[in-house]
Amino acid sequence: MLKKLLVALLSGIILLSGSASAISDAVIDHADAVDTYYYNPEGSLKCTSNYASDISVYGGAIEEKIWAGLTSFLTPEQAAGVLGNLQSESGLNPARHETSAINKYQPGFDLMSSPKVAYGLGLGQWSYSRRIRLYGFIKGRAPELTTYLDDYQTYGRLSGSAFLEKAGESVADQLISLEIEYLRDELTSAYSGFFQTNTVEEATAYFLEHFEVPKNPTLSAHPERLTQAETFYTRYSGSSIKATTSKSGDLNCTNSSSLNSTGDVGSLQSLVLEYAWDHYHQAPFTERKPAYAEAVAKRVANGQYVGGSVDGAAGIDCGGFVTTLMQESGFAPNYNADGGNTAAQESWVKANGWQLLNANEHTAVNTSLLQPGDVAFTTGHTFVYVGDIPGFDSKIASASYSSSADEYARAPMAGRESLTYGNNTTVRWYRKP
Repeated sequence: MLKKLLVALLSGIILLSGSASAISDAVIDHADAVDTYYYNPEGSLKCTSNYASDISVYGGAIEEKIWAGLTSFLTPEQAAGVLGNLQSESGLNPARHETSAINKYQPGFDLMSSPKVAYGLGLGQWSYSRRIRLYGFIKGRAPELTTYLDDYQTYGRLSGSAFLEKAGESVADQLISLEIEYLRDELTSAYSGFFQTNTVEEATAYFLEHFEVPKNPTLSAHPERLTQAETFYTRYSGSSIKATTSKSGDLNCTNSSSLNSTGDVGSLQSLVLEYAWDHYHQAPFTERKPAYAEAVAKRVANGQYVGGSVDGAAGIDCGGFVTTLMQESGFAPNYNADGGNTAAQESWVKANGWQLLNANEHTAVNTSLLQPGDVAFTTGHTFVYVGDIPGFDSKIASASYSSSADEYARAPMAGRESLTYGNNTTVRWYRKP
């Protein structure tokens, strides 16, 4: 065993150089929780696993899988911009290593423990501390998948299609889904401006200039990224990518737990469409949908809780929106019966027997378990999981209070919050009894 280990380390010296550019470091708010994600001691890739990602990955070719994952939460134009960049960064291999860095730092260097090293890893060639956080995220959710990240000699220099062939479809699907989930959390936490891009060129340029940041982060210096993005957009926008049967284990897992029979999920989802804008609007955005404004006015007249007001518009408040939605839909008519703020609401759900879905309050939830009507709490914030609603551009709905309309205020809308970590704390999810 020792001999094999020495051979593996020494052989890294002769790896060919030349790789995608590394990503510069950035401060990500959710970084401190890198080692608190759910750990599954069974180490299984079966449907019984407790770490499935909420990103949908399907299709045959590697680019189809990534496209499907990206369009789980991005517009086709935005997905194309990301995909065009990822093609240049990693060749679409989720286990890709920056080969020139392997040559430089091996043997005898722990690639996954030094946040000061500009070393690219994964689809986006995350570097510096972002690489460490990515590795920790995957290790915490699916520790057996780190085998493919660690074995850089076998998997680290392949193209995406070659990795798919060598590692198998189950492994590729799982790694892609987890890395795209991580990418989504970074975009939401630190690069929210990306969600405001409207064209393929805008998306490609923003992702290059803000997320990837090579030595010369301009499209004029990297024109191939836009060409690739436009090709992907032409190929996949409006097309139907079909799921394939996994070659080494079925990852098309469905949630085996049934919906709580006492709740009217249909009424909840219908009211979401009436109350919340179906697309995300970056703050400040204080225009309320007419149905929500009317409901809030009636509740105010009846002395019911609606949360705070922003410039005279009531109900632009996370806890006020969740309370109004729960009560008015009939899903949980007594929700927040005492009319308290966000902290009081979490105390209320605990006192009234709502189930904490996290393993504990410091461990990220297994997102595959979430169901419509589940409520999330972070420091000073709450939002609701609404599931798949046709025409609604998110699986969560949220609002945000601010003392001034020019700061963080958002009327109810399709949310972009991370399902696992936000506001410097783990997102705690509760389900009604």
